[in-house]
Amino acid sequence: MRNHPTLMIIADDLTGAADCAARWRNSGQPAEVRLTPTTESLGPGATALVSDSRHLTANAAAQQVSTTIANLNTTANLRWYKKIDSTLRGNLGAELDAALSALDKSHALICPAFPDQQRGLQNGILICPPQIAAPVNLASRLAEQSHLTSGLIPLDVVRSAGDLATALVAAAENANLLICDAMTNNDLTRIAAAASQALPNALLCGSAGLMGALAAQEQPMSDHLQLDDLPTCKSATIIVGSGSILAHQQLQVLQRHYAAQVATICVDTTTLENEGLPKNLPDHVSPLITLIHQQAPEAGTPLDGPLARIRATILAEQAERCIRYTRPELLILVGGDTALSVLRRLSVERLIMLRELLPGVPLARAIRANRQELLVVLKAGSFGDPQTLVELLGLCLRPIR
Repeated sequence: MRNHPTLMIIADDLTGAADCAARWRNSGQPAEVRLTPTTESLGPGATALVSDSRHLTANAAAQQVSTTIANLNTTANLRWYKKIDSTLRGNLGAELDAALSALDKSHALICPAFPDQQRGLQNGILICPPQIAAPVNLASRLAEQSHLTSGLIPLDVVRSAGDLATALVAAAENANLLICDAMTNNDLTRIAAAASQALPNALLCGSAGLMGALAAQEQPMSDHLQLDDLPTCKSATIIVGSGSILAHQQLQVLQRHYAAQVATICVDTTTLENEGLPKNLPDHVSPLITLIHQQAPEAGTPLDGPLARIRATILAEQAERCIRYTRPELLILVGGDTALSVLRRLSVERLIMLRELLPGVPLARAIRANRQELLVVLKAGSFGDPQTLVELLGLCLRPIR
């Protein structure tokens, strides 16, 4: 777009805000995440806000979203995007109702598919690796959580040679929440183009997958960061607070791969006890890798909610002590609640997106209240494969000799 209006992204957790902002950064425009909503110095590009509402009740989450939008929506020349979880966690319906009301919009186009992370939607049902999430019928979920009517645009219509834009207009006559199937990035590209033509005033709602398709429509700005501008850090601290099975597989692979270079701290977030900071961190290792994690949760333990928040807070308290001790050049934060808790304890006010290292995994420059900066990688617990943490270290750390 010629005038590059500011895109406002509102997400219910930090990693979701960050992965969407990073996808927008791929368009060649600036993007950042603000941990405290403010209209100060809003410029072109994207600004992502964290409502921090996934763990709340539906009513409280709706109020949080309404308040966040109301505090900012007086600013002119804004577009809005409602980020939702690609596995359909959280208060989807309540937050969508609140966002539409706050923005005075009648329709939302919803597509949570994120093909780069093996998440899709077919017949309105979540398609995802079974170890990540069970199948969910999105229309049924919205019927439970929203007061608005929904309609489905099935995959054959998305991919048909006919006019998808016409199908969207017709569906909007009978429903407020338009669910679009998608299984590939090409599907998302078609949806983004049709939505722009047919429903330019609708609230677009999805994961970083749809955001990538929207970003691809944009014209780059002059400050585009080239792909070879990766930092090389000497030391890293990795904090794994997610309870997902995949996140714990990733840390186990990391420990095996860097067995002689990792100082590990396991925090028991159920008894408030931990192994303590290592008394004698190895001084011969370059780079030094410190791994802080909570114990793997028992099967069936909820990944969201009050208990998960308490555990994330406990882990963040211990992590802050370790960060002060090790002074790493790079932080890798795994899990949205954990990432937000750690960054708040470090007085981080905003994250300037630098680039997407892996699909949905951004590298950012964290700006602290004292104006000090720190490089941060944010990753949702269920993103990636077992090798992902090893791969991230390989991208950002100087080679270990």
